[in-house]
Amino acid sequence: MAIHLYEDITLTLQVSEGDLTNPDDDIYNGTDGEAKDKELFVANEQTTLAAALASGATSLQLSTPRFTDGEIIIVDDEQMRILSGGGTTVLAVERGYGGTTPAAHDSGAAVYSGYDYTGLVIEPVDIAGGDESAWYALALTQAGLSTAVGGAPLNLGDKAHDVTLSFWRRCTVPSGTPVQNKTDLKLRLTGTENPILSEERMAYHSTSGTASNTADFLVRLKDFLVGTVGWTLRDDRSGDAEPSYVLASAGESGAEDIFLRFVNDSAVDRIAVRAYLYWDAATHTGVKEAFHTSYTYIKTVDASAFLYWFYADRDHVFIVTKIAAVYYGHYCGLLKRFWSG
Repeated sequence: MAIHLYEDITLTLQVSEGDLTNPDDDIYNGTDGEAKDKELFVANEQTTLAAALASGATSLQLSTPRFTDGEIIIVDDEQMRILSGGGTTVLAVERGYGGTTPAAHDSGAAVYSGYDYTGLVIEPVDIAGGDESAWYALALTQAGLSTAVGGAPLNLGDKAHDVTLSFWRRCTVPSGTPVQNKTDLKLRLTGTENPILSEERMAYHSTSGTASNTADFLVRLKDFLVGTVGWTLRDDRSGDAEPSYVLASAGESGAEDIFLRFVNDSAVDRIAVRAYLYWDAATHTGVKEAFHTSYTYIKTVDASAFLYWFYADRDHVFIVTKIAAVYYGHYCGLLKRFWSG
């Protein structure tokens, strides 16, 4: 990903990745034990134009060497694809990428790596020896560190290409810890990198968060698909012994018949997913079930909280859950158009 951690709001001190040129480090009193807080920042790789750029020019000058060949960058509202020169201050570019309009840009204009991010999560990891990731507590504010759980991941949410996020990290070194140069305790940033699309081209929606349990997750999924994406609540069976919702969609084309049923499976930690050619809300029955196997489910937890990520349009629904240290993916929705009405 073309997104990095920084130690300063001016984004000049990037935390090194893969080497120790500029690690997120500090000096601690291991004899008596000590805790130190630090604010860290998450931002797209970026710089500025070193010279004005005409609307028809195909070569631009950067203030500092950045980016890679094939990467998309964005200046003002124009996207460009780097053809050559990545990692230097002079780039050959394809102008007006992604349906944007080539335009003139002033010297000093910001140049960003041209991607937005969804479902960003930062978590401490210990990559060698004993697991000391619990030394790190993460929170969105410094005040939040007092209740943060050591070693737990932090959900940062979504980030536009020109937005800088911040969070706080507290490292607590236990007393009686020998003086050491720890290089195995790191912060890992994960998320989904998305191309920047204009509003009229943008069909997919996404969100992320923490569900308290399976029941809470089911309601959040229903609310996202109905309230944000545009699906219709066809049948509300939330009062059943195994609560369920049937959601319907005419698809992005308006010509599809998609009926999905999400059921809180009380026997195990999961949401069962079923698809139908049609659903009769009066009799609460489906017609011609499309799939029903032991593999058609969303992995959840009935008794504790877990992270989730939703991505959907009116054709497709893709869901990721993180249970303990394992990520589970699930897809449902339109497969082929032989159900078109």
